[in-house]
Amino acid sequence: MKKVLILSLSLLFLQPSFSLAEEGRYRDEYSKNAIISDLNTGRIIYAKNADEKAAMASMSKIMTLLLTFDAIKDKKVSPNDIVTIQKEDVNRLGTNIKLTVGEKISLEELMKGMMLVSANDAALAISRYVAGDYDTFVKMMNSKAKKIGMTDTTFYNPNGLPYKISSDGVSTENTTTAQDVLKLSKWIYKHYPSQTIAITSEKRYIDLKKGINEESTNPLLPLLANVDGLKTGFTDKAGYCLSYSMKIPKGNGNDAANRLIGVSMGCASKEARKEASYSALTFIENKYKTKYAFKKNETVLTSLINNNEKLATDLVSHKNIEVFERVDEKFIIKTDFHKISLGDMYSKPAATVTLWDKNQNEIRKFPVFIDKSNLTTGKKIRFFFSALKASIMNLNSNNEYTVLKL
Repeated sequence: MKKVLILSLSLLFLQPSFSLAEEGRYRDEYSKNAIISDLNTGRIIYAKNADEKAAMASMSKIMTLLLTFDAIKDKKVSPNDIVTIQKEDVNRLGTNIKLTVGEKISLEELMKGMMLVSANDAALAISRYVAGDYDTFVKMMNSKAKKIGMTDTTFYNPNGLPYKISSDGVSTENTTTAQDVLKLSKWIYKHYPSQTIAITSEKRYIDLKKGINEESTNPLLPLLANVDGLKTGFTDKAGYCLSYSMKIPKGNGNDAANRLIGVSMGCASKEARKEASYSALTFIENKYKTKYAFKKNETVLTSLINNNEKLATDLVSHKNIEVFERVDEKFIIKTDFHKISLGDMYSKPAATVTLWDKNQNEIRKFPVFIDKSNLTTGKKIRFFFSALKASIMNLNSNNEYTVLKL
């Protein structure tokens, strides 16, 4: 039998004006596939057909950027490297930055063109330069996808254009799910946050020599001050897509800074894509906050060690426990008590606590430890004799309390 408590955590409330579902929940009426999460805790706030496979389009370029960052980290390439454009790099299909054979351009400039205006020729030049040839780079893309856990993703090229079109007009394209794009987006923000934001937060791509002065394809940058990424996508098969991200500063009801990351796929138009992502971010920013469910060394619960009332002991977390929670949300707390030895009573967890929402979705799981800050010498002696008795009797708590043995 598990010990169950109700934790009531209050938030600030601000009523949004967007389309809501039953009980005031957010509903995306524009995307075929969608998912939204915060970065710190990984809580999925909303999902719609998130595991359904669909064309990835230019969101593929997030992976191309990630592999380039990996190569820079490994000192295989540098952002300042000058790339000489080859014939195979020149591609006028879709968006491009007018690369020409023999042109010399920095790797950094290619990354900006690829991410800001979705330049397909820049993606080709980057992949060839980083890997030596396109095929090798695509193998790297699929290998990295497996490492990240993108189990439903297949890459055929670095830019997301249709790979081939059959005689009956059916295209083969990079394939993914909203869930997998979320995994990819989280990965790049966790491993290369400053490098990513330095590129994707820019609102324009300018090359005056070529007569290019274009807005970023990300429709949210002019609308929301804290949006700083990430990547749009479009093909006829994919529809209008966007992986988007917005930082959530500490304050205004948030105990810690955080980040929202969402994916919208299969929208019917640019306007629908913008509305889906804008509505999601503004709704969630106003209705959810990053809170400390428990602060470091704060008592989470009290356990009767070895079922002895004289050994009632506070159990604490060794770090702040963040949750991303909605206004007036109540979490169910379930505790799994452990058996620990006297020698490890401070270093090993006495129990594991799991927070669940009302729909039985796991929110957080974390260990708690015996609080040694207020233990008297007398209580430590009682711990010893109780542990000795528990060892002799082979005490089993049936998950009602922490068992302490020698």
